Amino acid sequence: MSDQAVASKQLSAIATGICGGVAGAVSRYFKHFEFVCKFNYTSLFFHQLSRLVASPLDVVKIRLQLQTGRPSFGFAATQLFQQKILDRKYNGMLHAVSMIIREEGIRGLWKGNLSAEYLYLSYGTVQFLTYQQMQILFSSIGDGRDDKLIFNKTLQPFLSGAVCGATATVTTYPFDLLRTRFAAQGEKKIYSGLTHAIKQIYNQEGIGGFYRGISASVLQIIPYMGLMFGSYEISKKSFRLLEVSLLLSANSRVIDTSIIIKVGDKFNFYITE
Repeated sequence: MSDQAVASKQLSAIATGICGGVAGAVSRYFKHFEFVCKFNYTSLFFHQLSRLVASPLDVVKIRLQLQTGRPSFGFAATQLFQQKILDRKYNGMLHAVSMIIREEGIRGLWKGNLSAEYLYLSYGTVQFLTYQQMQILFSSIGDGRDDKLIFNKTLQPFLSGAVCGATATVTTYPFDLLRTRFAAQGEKKIYSGLTHAIKQIYNQEGIGGFYRGISASVLQIIPYMGLMFGSYEISKKSFRLLEVSLLLSANSRVIDTSIIIKVGDKFNFYITE
C-alpha cells in the first residue's frame, strides 16, 4: 500500500471519529442545509419519507411536554384522569401512542405534519439563501478595499450562522406555531384544518398570534446556529489542512526513498565497474 493511501486512511479514521461525535448535534439543522444544496427529486422523496416516519414522535413529545402533574401508571390512572381527579393523561411514550390511536385514530399521530413539512422545507431554503448572502457580503467587505472594515475571518461563520438562523426562524415561525398547536390538540379539536387554523388565529389573536414565543426562539437560535456554523466551517478547514499535511508528509517520504534508491543504484554501478 502506498504512503499516500496510508495517509488518506489515517485522515479518514480521524475524520470519522470526530465527525461521528458532532454528527448528532449538527444533523437537526444541517440536514436541511445540505438538502437545499443538493436538491433533486430523490432527496425530496427521502426527506418527505423521513418526516413521515418522525412526525409521530413529534406529536408524542409535544403531548408529554404539555401535561402537568405527577406520573401515575396503570388502568386506574386512566380512570382517575377521565374522572378529572388526575391531570396527567399519558404515563409514558408507549401509553401516549396507544391512547392517541384509541381516541383519535392512527391519523392522530400525524397531526401537524403538513405545517411541519412547510416549516422544514422553507426553513432550509431561507437558511441556505441567507447564509450564502452573508458569505458574499463578508467576501466583498474583506477583499482588501478598506482594512478597517475587514472582519475577523474566524468570526465570519459565527456571524453568518447567527444571522441566517434568526432570519429563518422569524420567516418560518408561523409554521412552527401551527405545527405545535395541531400536535397539541387531542380528541377535542380546536382547528379542523390548516386554513381554519390560520383564520381562527388571525381573527382571535391578530398577526401577533402567529409569533407567540418568537423572542425566546430567536434568543435560543442565535448562539446555537452561530456556534453550529462556526464549528462546521472551522472543522472543514482543519480537516483540509490535516489532509494537506499528511499528504505532504507521505510525498516527502516517497521522494526520500526514491533518492536513496537512485544513489544506491549508482553506488552499485561504480562498485561493479
